[in-house]
Amino acid sequence: IASLFLGQFFFEDEAPDYELFSRQAELYGFDRGAYLDALDRVPRFSRETVHNVMMFYTHLARMIANLSYKNISLTTALARQKIVEQALQESENTFFKAFRSAPTLLAITSLADGRFIEINEALERVIGYSRAAVIGRTSQDLGIWKNPQDRVAMSELFQQQGYVRNVEFNFLNKDGNDII
Repeated sequence: IASLFLGQFFFEDEAPDYELFSRQAELYGFDRGAYLDALDRVPRFSRETVHNVMMFYTHLARMIANLSYKNISLTTALARQKIVEQALQESENTFFKAFRSAPTLLAITSLADGRFIEINEALERVIGYSRAAVIGRTSQDLGIWKNPQDRVAMSELFQQQGYVRNVEFNFLNKDGNDII
């Protein structure tokens, strides 16, 4: 809610009532000559000019109102996004903790090049490499596939089914010992 003040003015097609203003000067104790001189300096506008100015201010007020509404909407959307981001972060943290502590050997690798993205603690213990030594490297870099063709077979199986289950592969740990 706002007020719009255009200021004092007269319409060009209306003459001021000098007698009324002369009486006001006397009533309020103003110098009559100075008061009437000030009256002559009051701007005069055409009705069309006043209409155009009011239309401009009406349009401006609408723009400001729309901008305010959009700012409120943006603030609300950003608050919602922050809540969703926090929930996502909590979910990621929960997943990471569960993934890292799972007793099953787990690894997340890039299908394209086989680079390790993440491994869990159980896999670290069994292969003998630390997480830091594994992340960003491939299983070929580490030499953990006893039969390197098994990796190709596993990748093909994953691409066909979208998962790999109930299949045994032979691996080697850091010391070259068999892991089944």
